[in-house]
Amino acid sequence: MKKITIFKLNQFSRLLFLFLTPALFTLFNFAFIWHSIYYGSVTFVIVIWGIFVIITPLFGKIGCGWFCPFGTIQDLIGEGSIIKIKSRKPLNIVRYFCIFSFFISAFTFFFIRIKQGIINGFQFDLFRIPSEFDGENTYLWIYDTIGVLFITFLLGKRVLCRNICFLGGFTAIGSKYSRLLLVVDKDKCNNCGLCTTTCLGKVDIDFYINKNGLITDTECLKCGKCIESCDRNAISYKLIWNRKKYLKLFALQ
Repeated sequence: MKKITIFKLNQFSRLLFLFLTPALFTLFNFAFIWHSIYYGSVTFVIVIWGIFVIITPLFGKIGCGWFCPFGTIQDLIGEGSIIKIKSRKPLNIVRYFCIFSFFISAFTFFFIRIKQGIINGFQFDLFRIPSEFDGENTYLWIYDTIGVLFITFLLGKRVLCRNICFLGGFTAIGSKYSRLLLVVDKDKCNNCGLCTTTCLGKVDIDFYINKNGLITDTECLKCGKCIESCDRNAISYKLIWNRKKYLKLFALQ
């Protein structure tokens, strides 16, 4: 009987939410956070993605790595992209522009509607945006999916997440302080580079191996792909509450 690995669970989780997305499109698609702000409503999509943002300082980008349907689409088809982008680092100028543009435009309309007397402020209304998969939502799902497919075929997996997705940028900020980290045992590692090659988040794990083995990259999705790809069992999850203390202990070894 084959062992159920963390990455196998990760795959199941991502595929499950991907298949549920057509039926629950407005509840899962983070773009509807913009519409929620526009309507002045705390909707389900704000609550669920808000929770993922809040827990990033503890668990990192698990919302992006275990839940996001558009991230899953990129992971499934992103290996054979037309353009091979060598850089693994996000373009922060583009990323922050997308974050600010998203929220500034949404809140601008929010305050305009308050001034016009259309809304009075934020109301707690989880299902203010209908989740029925018909009419406009059907076309939005098709357009969004085709857009993600096209850009992924062109540029590769998780390029959208690292550069354009406002939520990917937002969770990356909190992920800087993540307590759940992947750690490489340098005594077991033979520097084959397979973990870096297979990483879904395009993290340069080799860089961290050569530093101290503590993978602190904010683009790490905590998916466990690197653990599964390592045949020497050199990578593992660790809850590290005090990074400085851990690194001091590492230096003494």
